[in-house]
Amino acid sequence: MLTSRSSVAQLQTLESDLDLVVQHSKRKSVREVTAFLSSEGKDQNWTGGVFETFVKARLLREKVSTVELDWSLPNGKEADVRMGIAGRPWFLECTVLTDSDEDRKAWQEYCARWEPDEVGVFGPKMRNAYYPCLRIYLKVYDKIAPKLDPSKGQLPGDAPGVLLLSCDTLLGEPSATDATTGWALDELLAAQAKSGPATRCERGKGGRADISLVGWLEHHANDLLSKDEIDAGSYCQRFQEIIGAPRKIGAIFLFDGCSLKASRINYNALPGCALTHRDMAGLEDLFATQPGWAAGR
Repeated sequence: MLTSRSSVAQLQTLESDLDLVVQHSKRKSVREVTAFLSSEGKDQNWTGGVFETFVKARLLREKVSTVELDWSLPNGKEADVRMGIAGRPWFLECTVLTDSDEDRKAWQEYCARWEPDEVGVFGPKMRNAYYPCLRIYLKVYDKIAPKLDPSKGQLPGDAPGVLLLSCDTLLGEPSATDATTGWALDELLAAQAKSGPATRCERGKGGRADISLVGWLEHHANDLLSKDEIDAGSYCQRFQEIIGAPRKIGAIFLFDGCSLKASRINYNALPGCALTHRDMAGLEDLFATQPGWAAGR
């Protein structure tokens, strides 16, 4: 429980941040903003709520020009934050990666067969090495082209867009500093997507798995087609738009929990979405420290 892991001072600081976010959440009720507090057993809801509270409260406290929360977009979606900087809007979107269902199942199976006198390690043998990379692709595309529809993204594509991704996993993969995380970002932010032997890794005795962005898109599209969730003709016609969707991202900031670990500027962003190195430095300074209620956890 949160209360057993935090001091009174930390809980008061979290309450203060929540109050600040509630006061500025014009499009959400108090119940909506604080719903994650009752879902600690559901990692995704809890972790997402904690991270979003941190980001929004930090921006509001630092008085970064104009900060508007839960901004309605023309496509009916919402951006977590819209900021007005130097006369132009910026959009920030938060997302989190917690332990996957596959990892949870593997861990439960490991625990079920563990013997007290046995020295065992829960590690790579129980996971597919390429899987964290594919999870990052999916998480990013959920924000810029959910179900491979670029028109439904939460970064508009005509203004600087920043994706803040928090890895908060009990079992350790992926983390913000993993090699697979770096590989995934190389693919997502490349000038031209690659495919072929250089983007393949061993999948085990069953053969090889293409972990390129192109390979993942083909696999994901086939999965959606099998469920009748997308139209084959539309997917083929819009493929160039789909594969170019990451150009809406000006930069990606990587966190472990609420601790900033790395940032990546997108040199191939659309002209209206691009950030400068000065912009990056300003955002890095802004998120350089954890919130007081997360320190030491």
